[in-house]
Amino acid sequence: MPSCPERRSVRELGQQVETVEGAVPARLLQHEGEPIEGNRPCRGSAGRGRTSGFAGGLCSWFDGDVTSSAEAVPIPHPSRPWLCVVAGRPGTGKTTLAKGLAGATGACYLRVDAVEAALRRAGNDVGPEGYFIVHELAASNLLVGNSVVVDAVNPVSEARQGWQDTAARAGARLVVLETSLSNEAEHRRRVETRDADIPGHRVPTWEEVQDDGWVQWDVLRDGSRTLVDTSNAEAALAAAEAAIQPS
Repeated sequence: MPSCPERRSVRELGQQVETVEGAVPARLLQHEGEPIEGNRPCRGSAGRGRTSGFAGGLCSWFDGDVTSSAEAVPIPHPSRPWLCVVAGRPGTGKTTLAKGLAGATGACYLRVDAVEAALRRAGNDVGPEGYFIVHELAASNLLVGNSVVVDAVNPVSEARQGWQDTAARAGARLVVLETSLSNEAEHRRRVETRDADIPGHRVPTWEEVQDDGWVQWDVLRDGSRTLVDTSNAEAALAAAEAAIQPS
């Protein structure tokens, strides 16, 4: 197998490195004109390297086995990425708000429900695994400079505290939003009239939402968060966009 070049510029590599989805954008590798060290592309005997796909269309190119994001070295980017976690009880508008924020900002969108549904379709019992997977996908995106919106209930303190560690590991700014509905009748109406939008995902009943084990947020225990009333979707999105702005 030919050996990898020790130092190659992005300008040279940008015209050679290909993946199944096309060329790897140079901005995902390093700034223009700067050399790449470690995790560098290499041609094997078949004339094509290995790729590993990540959520949000990200790809990394490796010579050999894929390394975990915990081993990756953050690449400097012009702006610091942010991790926005949209938490809240089922039926309070988390998914609508998270998708709207991702669409408005171009951030990567990750949903724990989608991961858990996929695990169930594969025949797995689901516990905290869905959260663990989304944590790693979030870190993988943040480490290449992509901001991330996470859509997850985060019902207990342990789930909420984990995002602080993920943001710190990736050198990202953390913003946490909690969706709420002050009108209980409207909350119940939303729960009882919504349909599952993911294959294999079952939405909870109103009785299940009432007995879902949600723990009230405590800032000293769970960290700071911005409470967003989702009674008006447009106003909620405006509040979310304001919350992710640097202070």
